[in-house]
Amino acid sequence: MRIDKQFKITFAADNFGLLDAFGLEQEHIFEPFKDLELPDVPPLITHIVGESGSGKTQLCNILSYQWGFRPMLIPDNDVIMCELMGNSKEQVDNSIYYLNYVGLSDARLYYTQFKYLSDSQKFRACIAYTLLSKTDEKGFIIDEFLSTLDRETAKSIAFLIQKLVRKKNIKVILATAHDDLIEYLNPDLLIRGYAFPERFEVVNTLSVLP
Repeated sequence: MRIDKQFKITFAADNFGLLDAFGLEQEHIFEPFKDLELPDVPPLITHIVGESGSGKTQLCNILSYQWGFRPMLIPDNDVIMCELMGNSKEQVDNSIYYLNYVGLSDARLYYTQFKYLSDSQKFRACIAYTLLSKTDEKGFIIDEFLSTLDRETAKSIAFLIQKLVRKKNIKVILATAHDDLIEYLNPDLLIRGYAFPERFEVVNTLSVLP
């Protein structure tokens, strides 16, 4: 699959000559995905790492369309964490199992409604809820993956999540500006984005693992 998509950006009127000073035109063709070759069939774990402004979200949107992936799901505000998928004993046990994988292992959180979680906890609850949902979906996109967590916690949770998605055979695209999760995710496809000059490239995972 070859991606060759462009976006036109028109800068605001320049009254101070700054565009000329930086060698910019009034209109800019943003094409970080030019000649980007990706597999027709998505692998299990695709990891997109890119600087802010490199176009990670646009690439996620393109892949969502090309591969038929869905964005991360969000539970209703009043849903109790241990009842993410229902309130039968089996469903509660399964919800707790997934919550533990995303680092929500405090027993008090099991009986907390989604709306009372912190932003970081909500994000992780959304990951658990997404992975708990029907696995007949083609795959899921999780943008800003673990971006708000302290990095040591993020590494630990990234390792657990990659174990879970491999065990459950759930295809995911995980996008983040942080490049410290690669060895913990050990992705099947690693795509790295750069803001200046704008471009994305496929990276051999083995070349970046310690």
